[in-house]
Amino acid sequence: KANAVTTGNASIAAALGGNSAASASSGGAIMLVERNNDGVILSVFASKVGENGIKADISYRLKYGKPVEVTK
Repeated sequence: KANAVTTGNASIAAALGGNSAASASSGGAIMLVERNNDGVILSVFASKVGENGIKADISYRLKYGKPVEVTK
């Protein structure tokens, strides 16, 4: 599990490992990969902050192919 956080305009946070999460600030983007327990890629998602329901400075991970907010 690895988490990626980035700040700054046009920055991209990529979370490519199993059960990982990513967040970016306004003007940035995130890329997420969902994997099964064997590491096989199940789904991939990428979006700019402010599109597709992605909010600035909120961590997301993929669940059943959809980005979900990570709660602490």
